[in-house]
Parts: sequence; C-alpha cells; structure tokens
Amino acid sequence: MKLKIYPTAILMMAMLILTACDTTPDGSLSTGPVYTGSDSFNDLTVMNDMFYLTNFDLNEGSGNRIYLYSFDENGNPGSLYDLQMNGQGYISISSGDGDLFLFCQTTGLLLRVTPFGEYLATNWPGSAFIGWQAGGILSLPGDEYCVLLWKDDGHIKICSLDPVTLELEDDNSIQVPDRFAFRSVCANVQFDSLYVLCSDQNGADYVEIFDQGWVLLDEITLTDSLVAGISYYNGDIWVSTEDRRIVELSQVQ
Repeated sequence: MKLKIYPTAILMMAMLILTACDTTPDGSLSTGPVYTGSDSFNDLTVMNDMFYLTNFDLNEGSGNRIYLYSFDENGNPGSLYDLQMNGQGYISISSGDGDLFLFCQTTGLLLRVTPFGEYLATNWPGSAFIGWQAGGILSLPGDEYCVLLWKDDGHIKICSLDPVTLELEDDNSIQVPDRFAFRSVCANVQFDSLYVLCSDQNGADYVEIFDQGWVLLDEITLTDSLVAGISYYNGDIWVSTEDRRIVELSQVQ
C-alpha cells in the first residue's frame, strides 16, 4: 500500500518518514524505507546535496502509485511527494535550474516538476519516437539539456531538450555496438565526461564513458546486476539500485 501526501500533512509525514528507514553502517540504504513498498528505485539525480528519484511502477489500475523521494548522502529520507501517475515503469531523471526533469521510458512522457512534485510542464513528443525507444535525460553546464533515444542495435540519437516547452530537436547520432537500453546518463563536471548506463543482450550492465562531444572513451563493467541509475555528486559517481540502495559506483564495479 502506497502513502499519499496531502499538503496539510507534509510536515507530519516528513517526521514519520525520518523514523522509517533502515541503513547499513556505511550509510547506504539496505532494505530501504518502508514507504516504498516492494517497488524498485528508478534513476537518480542530485540537487542541493539531496538525491531525488522515483519508484518503478507498471500497475495499470487506477490510483496514484508513483512518488518523488529525496534522501541525503547517508540514506536518510528527506521528503515524499505524490506525482499523481501510475504505470510509467522506469523513469530517468535529471536536475537543473532548481527543478527536476523526468523522462518516462514506457510512455515517452516528459515532465518538469519542482522538488515538491508540482508540475511545471509536460510534453509527449510522439513523432520523435518513431523507430526509437526513450532513454536517459541529462542537464549540462550552461542550462543545456538533452535526452537519449536508442535502438537495439546500439544506435543513440541525442536530442536537445527545450527546458521550458520540453520540445525535442535532433542534434547528434552515435553507435555503441552490442549495447542497448541507454537508460540513465549523468555529467561528471570534474572531468568533462558523460556517463551512460546501458546493458547488453545477455543482461550484463555497463557504464559507457564519453567526452562532451560524445566520443566513446572507456567502459566500466558492473558486477551488480541491480543498478538502476547513475548520478554525479561531490566528485564521485553514485548509483541507485533496484533493491533500493544508493551507493557509490565503486561499490558495484
């Protein structure tokens, strides 16, 4: 059963949430906060020293089942907001200009929301998806945004994203042979590099490292098959996992 937040109860719920999380000695989320139920974590992003992410939901019934969560770097819950959606599956997420940008990979829906889950803009750029599948969403220094669309043969289409209208414009196309499901992407501003989470046809997961011109530099093989998303924070790459952990990338290599 999912919890629903009403505006008048946010403060009371926040106090309850802070007592509802199991953490391991290293600060990572172990069993996860009880209010996520059995849902996996989706992609994550960082804003104002807080991790933001959503839960994976494919329920086609009625009712709201997707929520926006925040945690600090020690795994302590910060907030929980009802996004008034369900059935969106995996949602990639990025942050910029004080807001959060979401890309629903089951439906292709794009959203811009506040850290409190309030809708600022939505768009479904249907024609852009013909022959492609929805992938990661990325904010870059200088208020630039883009999304990735991909095919099973390893082709990636990089589309510029207008942060106000959420309209897409084709920008670049590359190919990473034998890789697909390019579902999460982040920028390592310290080294001017881009990290993209993807898989192969055998189910193994990888992080592809590109320069800012989308030239492939390196690849990291992940030993943890449950990695759900990646984000840059405080000099390191962090990951979310399907079993509701938030840890540094080094712990899943």
